[in-house]
Amino acid sequence: MKKLHLIFLFSILFKLVSAEEIPVLSYLQKTHQSDSIKGNLLNILPDLLYGKILNGQVVLWDSPKKQIKISSESLKNIENASRTKFSESINLFIYENWNIKKKEVENKIIGLAFTNKDGKGEDVSYGFIDYNDIAVWMKKTPMPSGADGFYKINIDQKIKNKEYNYSILQYGAKIIKTADSKKLINETFKERKIVSDAPSIKEEKMISYSIENTSRIEGREVENSRLFFRAVEDFLKSNEEIYFNMGGQKISSHLQHTKFKVDRIEINEIWKKNDSKIDYTPESIRISVNGNFLEPIGIKELMSWNMQLGFRTADDFIKEKNFYYILFKINEQDIKTYDALKYAKALVSEDWRNIIAYSKREDIKK
Repeated sequence: MKKLHLIFLFSILFKLVSAEEIPVLSYLQKTHQSDSIKGNLLNILPDLLYGKILNGQVVLWDSPKKQIKISSESLKNIENASRTKFSESINLFIYENWNIKKKEVENKIIGLAFTNKDGKGEDVSYGFIDYNDIAVWMKKTPMPSGADGFYKINIDQKIKNKEYNYSILQYGAKIIKTADSKKLINETFKERKIVSDAPSIKEEKMISYSIENTSRIEGREVENSRLFFRAVEDFLKSNEEIYFNMGGQKISSHLQHTKFKVDRIEINEIWKKNDSKIDYTPESIRISVNGNFLEPIGIKELMSWNMQLGFRTADDFIKEKNFYYILFKINEQDIKTYDALKYAKALVSEDWRNIIAYSKREDIKK
């Protein structure tokens, strides 16, 4: 029933757009997002906006027509009467205008509306927010991303580039059935890219992994891992000043070479997808000595060590990936050791927006 009410309100905007623009009402459900924890808009937006509504920084309206302001006191009354919280909204409605061209779709966001359900399962609507009133915060607020998301984007980019699972409730004057929504989305965007005033999203992920120095298995990759460990350990033993500058004094007041052991090495790097190829850009390295981590250093500093790794620089050695490693983080999502291989395979073979789904499919096969 609440959806029909929002569609009626949406029709108010229909006659206000230009001939080229098509008003569209999109609908997101909190439980239907693939990146359900880190990259879910409904885990971020309601809480971000709630405080700004209460302190008067953001105006909450009764409808897209913006005739009546909903005061912070009125919002509190809605919450108390329904025993719900705006900050825990489970549905997001996005009012937008699409200008569809041959190769692109120009997308303009008009406003947002949040809804919830009370204890009886009845819909609770909190009101409408003009997107122009919140754009400044959307642009400067980073969007957390899990394995399905992308590195270093903001909320504005995520919304305008439509990086979420959604349905279309209304397209122009036409009410769209649930069964027809996916087909309409595919037909619209299959051969077209989204264009807006937000920067496009680069297919980049921040990947963290450990280079493994293990005696449990053998092979060329393990041998290369051992080579890297030996090179790092030998360098630090021979360069006490660098070791202490990295925080080594917290581990020991002086180097005792017989007890000095590099026992873990972690790499943070940006993986960028170019068609079917992945480019690697190492960012930093973290080294553990005798069970204690030194301060991380950038790859440029590591390069200045001029370690002997066959005929390769440290940067080339890391980029080649011809060593044994285990993923433990993708963007801001921790990866469990027993899931690491599945996620590593998905990064190489799957659409980068469906990494989590691939991992779940692999679990079902077992």
